[in-house]
Amino acid sequence: MMDTADTWAEKEKVLKGIEMVANRTTTDWISQYHAAFFNAVLAMEATDTAKANIMLGSAEMYIGKAVALKKDESEIILLRGMINGMKIGKHPELGAKLGPLAMNDYEQAMKLNPENPRVYLVYGESYMHMPEQAGGGNKPAMQQLEIAMKKYESDKHDDEAWPRWGKDRTKKLIDELKAQ
Repeated sequence: MMDTADTWAEKEKVLKGIEMVANRTTTDWISQYHAAFFNAVLAMEATDTAKANIMLGSAEMYIGKAVALKKDESEIILLRGMINGMKIGKHPELGAKLGPLAMNDYEQAMKLNPENPRVYLVYGESYMHMPEQAGGGNKPAMQQLEIAMKKYESDKHDDEAWPRWGKDRTKKLIDELKAQ
């Protein structure tokens, strides 16, 4: 439903439904994950800084609940790192404090499940925004994104609610890098 929502109002309505499910199914980590994920994604779309901060706070709360339910799940740890990265995106002055936490979560997510394609996507996108002197740049970004695309081919789960995002974004980023 979120993929087909066009307006901010429609997206907020879908988010409220996702949050309602998460608030009613407090023992289901996937519901908590989705509430965290969509709060974070919409926070990045928000033009109002105060609104974005509230949504990132909600994302942090829901991912905290997911961690409490299943602390060793790669998807959860990756999203926790992403939320810290998104907070840096909205408030660059937080980079020194939150950057190492985000990178630590990415590394932990990779150790927990090296087959998780979303980890490679996040690394690739991180390298795109990282100076070459710090190990970033287009070449390491492309390497990670190509690994992600290969991992997406075997990313199959029986649970329909399992996180599936990222393949289209990976392709888009690869195309952007190739065009440069």
